[in-house]
Amino acid sequence: MRCINYSHGLFKLLEYIIYLDKHLFICWLFWIFMVRKEVVAVVSIVVLGLFFIAVIGLIGDDKRVTGFVVLEESDEFVPGEIIVKYRDGVVGMGNEVIVDEGGGDEVKIYDYVERPDRIEKIVDGKELYTLVFDEGVDVGELVEDYGELEEIEYVELNYIFRSFVVPDDSSYGSQGWMNGVGLERAWNLSKGKESVKIAVIDTGVDWNHPDLSFNIWNNSDEGCDDDVDLDGNGWFGDCRGYDFVDIDVATYIGLGYQLVDNEDYNVSDNDPMDFDGHGTHVAGIANGVSNNGEGIAGVCWNCSLMPVRAGFRIQLPSGGGVGSLEVDDVVSAIYYASENGADVISMSFGGGDSVSVRNAVGDAYGDGSILLAAAGNSGSEAKQYPCGYDDVLCVAATDGNDNKASYSTYGDWVSVSAPGSGILSTYFDDTYVSLSGTSMSTPVVAGSIGLIRSLFDKNQSEIESVLVRTGLDVDFNGVNIKQIDVYEALLSLDDIKPRVELVGVGNGEGVEGGDGFLSYDDNLSFVCNASDWQLASIELRIWNDSDLSYSEGRNVSGIFVEESFDVGLDYGDYSWNCLASDVNGNEGYAFSNYSFSVVEEVVNVVNLDRPLNRSYGNVSLVDFSCSIINGSGYDLMEFRLFNDSEMVYSESVEIELGNVNYSYNFSDEGDYEWDCLASGDNVSLVAGKFDFVYDVTNPVVSLLGPVDGESYSGTSEIDFNFDVGEYSACSLMVDGSVVDGVDLIGEGVIVESYGEGSYEWMVSCVDLTGNLGVSEVRGFEVNEVEDSGSGSGGSGSGGSSGGSGSSGGSSGSGSGRGSGSGGSGRSSGSGSRSVESVAGLKKNYIISSEQISEGYNHELKQGDEIQFKLLDGEEFEYDLRVNEIGVGYADLIVDGESVVLEVGDSAKLSLTNDEYYDLVVELVSINDNKVEVRIQKINERIIVGGITGFAVDEASIEDGNLYKFLEGVKGKGFRVGGNVAVIAIIGVVVFLLFLERKYIRKEIRKMHILGHREKFNRYLRPKG
Repeated sequence: MRCINYSHGLFKLLEYIIYLDKHLFICWLFWIFMVRKEVVAVVSIVVLGLFFIAVIGLIGDDKRVTGFVVLEESDEFVPGEIIVKYRDGVVGMGNEVIVDEGGGDEVKIYDYVERPDRIEKIVDGKELYTLVFDEGVDVGELVEDYGELEEIEYVELNYIFRSFVVPDDSSYGSQGWMNGVGLERAWNLSKGKESVKIAVIDTGVDWNHPDLSFNIWNNSDEGCDDDVDLDGNGWFGDCRGYDFVDIDVATYIGLGYQLVDNEDYNVSDNDPMDFDGHGTHVAGIANGVSNNGEGIAGVCWNCSLMPVRAGFRIQLPSGGGVGSLEVDDVVSAIYYASENGADVISMSFGGGDSVSVRNAVGDAYGDGSILLAAAGNSGSEAKQYPCGYDDVLCVAATDGNDNKASYSTYGDWVSVSAPGSGILSTYFDDTYVSLSGTSMSTPVVAGSIGLIRSLFDKNQSEIESVLVRTGLDVDFNGVNIKQIDVYEALLSLDDIKPRVELVGVGNGEGVEGGDGFLSYDDNLSFVCNASDWQLASIELRIWNDSDLSYSEGRNVSGIFVEESFDVGLDYGDYSWNCLASDVNGNEGYAFSNYSFSVVEEVVNVVNLDRPLNRSYGNVSLVDFSCSIINGSGYDLMEFRLFNDSEMVYSESVEIELGNVNYSYNFSDEGDYEWDCLASGDNVSLVAGKFDFVYDVTNPVVSLLGPVDGESYSGTSEIDFNFDVGEYSACSLMVDGSVVDGVDLIGEGVIVESYGEGSYEWMVSCVDLTGNLGVSEVRGFEVNEVEDSGSGSGGSGSGGSSGGSGSSGGSSGSGSGRGSGSGGSGRSSGSGSRSVESVAGLKKNYIISSEQISEGYNHELKQGDEIQFKLLDGEEFEYDLRVNEIGVGYADLIVDGESVVLEVGDSAKLSLTNDEYYDLVVELVSINDNKVEVRIQKINERIIVGGITGFAVDEASIEDGNLYKFLEGVKGKGFRVGGNVAVIAIIGVVVFLLFLERKYIRKEIRKMHILGHREKFNRYLRPKG
């Protein structure tokens, strides 16, 4: 499994060629030039040059191919939440589960799966939970990650059901143009979502308008204080967008323009308020607040509106006001929108070509933003910019009759069209007006794209293609420019599988078959329903133990159907599901099959109804309930309660309706078992025992560190250590507030960082019964760092930069001690947590390929394991287990073989092949009978052999100047050229030394070279 960790000694020799600072290498040169002839020198050059070429070829390139899965969203759901059902016998705690693997309870921690912020139980008595995460998390990845865990029965999004509605806004009747682009039907499919951001680059937005304020983008990482940049994006206080207008007023006045009262001209700040009205009108069309009982309805009801002010209103010398934008402000606005995550950027302005604007547009397009611009109102084919750029979706205008608007600019460079005439929308100062122009048609398309992006992660070219393919033909003076139909576009993009729900023949149900066959008259009905935008068929499928036993399909239509299938079956065990398909070919089953059995008769069964198995209680009087199925012939039901050694109570009650209830008043704490025994007519029937724990004692919580009054210097990462005597949910409280929590038994640690100040801390724990234990209160303080004037030490890299140590001819198991030079930096490894959970049980940490590639650190006690994989696509085939912890050493079992390491040692292992090391294991530290282990995936060629007398550890080669030089040459793209360069360097060095051999002889004497004669003769003198 392991390969010898030797390397060619000539690497060290070649290192001296680049850095002539080693006496032994000077001896070599002295021998070449002073003892041998010039011919030997030439031969040496050739040999060394060829060796360099071989070395560079040997190192080669490390090429890896990685893959990814794109999960597309479907249906509406609660952001940041998923529903998880754990399998029977599993205690679920998010990404941690307690299971009995045959040797007692064990905690399995899926360290590569994100841990929820909060866990909410849905139904008492079932391991069914809502897991709550940060709203910004990718729930598609969560469903995929949790769905792969074998302890979970199923996982799904927390879906939202909606009624079919049209907006009730008071002026919606004045927005008849919306039906022309299919919006009413489209809103039944998508109303947008808050995470989709539409940036309006214009004259600003009246963000206080009652039909806009609710949808204004909230930059949650930033406050509105314009003296502070909390999110570090370069714009101070941009809590709702930004104002980039900063024109030179005097210049405009000098050109004959007149200023408009109350307009904001020359202060670029965090207030993108609109003083013109144009930007507010555009914003209301794109995503004004809808279904709020007033005003107008925007196209994308729930999309976020990002106001970006780059325009202003000014009076022309000839009279009349006009909205204007300067190129530098437009450029700043485009970069701001794209860098702050705008999905759609709407630009209802135009003019001449600008390189700066074109480059900004290209960069925003490359970042994934979809850019739209107005074609212009010239009524001609004159190209306007930014609409004319290739990376911009250009929008023309139609009138109220789906014809070309007379004013609209057009041409084959225009992408699509939309209504733009007489569009009622919001206006500044909380008013509403109707306006016309391509400025109005552009936000119609912007909002429509917001609806599409809320369901489908499509790029600009894909969306433009579907809008053109599904749009209505409109003649623009001989140029066909499609008017969008967002409903048809959504249907065309539909790749969402139908949702299916199973109704009849419940999961796990037994059906009594009588004569052994269920005919159609027996009414065994399988009922399922399906919903989709455009259903096409639904099919019942029934499987027996080995094959498909029955199927029946039907053609359907519409958005919802429920079908019933009557089927007769033989005795046996079956599972069933329904497969629904839509007109786009998308197919979907219910999330899991239902199972049932057809049996000849139902056997008598005694059930223990409550309390449930493994229940806990701290109230003395407890009710117990039993029941019997098909209880004919049974007269009495006896309740029996046992402690660890004997039966402590029994009570018999006559069976009447099949259910029997009992009560028992507990006085002694402890673990109990109980069952029920049915008897009568010389027969008896008993159920298996259930566990019950009676516990009224509060958990004992002890603080271990820091001690009361502990003092720290500078912002510090502090380990809060504590101990709890029984399994509990514990919370760390600092200054009266909960900062973190963990479920555990025994010792635990929570790591938090604190800056300068004085603090008080404590730990409270609630056990499984609900008893509360509270620790003492301790204090600590963090003081300002005193300047020592000596500079800081190396930060380290989680202890991973220490050398692996010379193995002295071993298999790399670490008999030597690597000193390293990377400091003592702290690292918990990618994806690992700083809180030790369920400390009293054996833990098995399961990590991802990304974590092991980046390097994974974790503290382990004896018996704990780490499971990992080295190759993409394989299962978790490899494991590392702590077998023994000694004084200064640990015995680790890696893939079934022992690796003994001392603290600071590391070993390189070859698990998958004999040519490359693919894993390095390092024993970082031993504390409190626990070891900190670091493992990392590597890809290093195994080099065996070398010059006589040398056995150089490979890690030393990597630290050497030559290795770094060669890696630098590779990194700069040199191949053959790099080899030639190396040969040239060797030739120049040798030639210069030849010319200066007298000077070298003199310098050698100065350096007492004769004192190294013995080393020279032993290691470097060529033989013969």
